[in-house]
Amino acid sequence: MPIDPRQIKIARLTKANIQERVNQFCKQYSVNRTEVPLDVETIVEMDLCLQLRPEHGVKAKGGVEAFLFADRTTIMVDAYEFEKNTPRLRFTIAHEIAHFVLHEYVYRHAVFGSIDEWLNFFDGFLRRVIVGLNGKPISLPGVF
Repeated sequence: MPIDPRQIKIARLTKANIQERVNQFCKQYSVNRTEVPLDVETIVEMDLCLQLRPEHGVKAKGGVEAFLFADRTTIMVDAYEFEKNTPRLRFTIAHEIAHFVLHEYVYRHAVFGSIDEWLNFFDGFLRRVIVGLNGKPISLPGVF
């Protein structure tokens, strides 16, 4: 059920938590991290059953190359990045896989399927991250 993004409780993930989730993911989907580059497109489409959906203007409007829909079925990718298959595209897709794996709780409480809806959600969520519930700025070492 969707809630106000400012009310989502944010779990702090340690490096150890993240490494454990990466190891679980690699084991579950038989990802060999020694084979470089990873075939992130196949992981997205075949293993995670997500759709890569190019859309013009994602980067211009949202300032991002891609975003994962709240229902976790689609990654909307800036059409230019997708069509040109820029080096940044592989990183961007891997980044969205990380959102899929690490932040299921946040997505479970979100509703967005367009760049405008994502921007609205993200604005509220980011305000919650940067300014704590007590109205005082909070510190995020290594992030800001």
